[in-house]
Amino acid sequence: FLRQQLHTSMDLDSCWYNNWFYGGLQWQVVHHIFPRVPRHNLPIVKQQLQTLCEKHGLVYKSVGWWAGNLEIVRVLYETAMKARKATVVSFADSMIWQAMQAEG
Repeated sequence: FLRQQLHTSMDLDSCWYNNWFYGGLQWQVVHHIFPRVPRHNLPIVKQQLQTLCEKHGLVYKSVGWWAGNLEIVRVLYETAMKARKATVVSFADSMIWQAMQAEG
């Protein structure tokens, strides 16, 4: 669970005055691992989690605003290019339709 969250999430490094604008969204990794922790405690938990990750050789990804947005655009572009090459299947032939029509 921890490795999956670390691999699929990232935090945004921000200045103290931007924290209000982000509304806690800049601490995605900690929020996904500990969703019930109050927002004002997320920076404390982040430091503790980073220490734990360093101890066990895990990567805790935390990037700046520009780097984070560039990565998002890059991943969206790569996904769009894969989708263009994918074979289109009609909904009636899809596994979702088949599951909806299952009886029993």
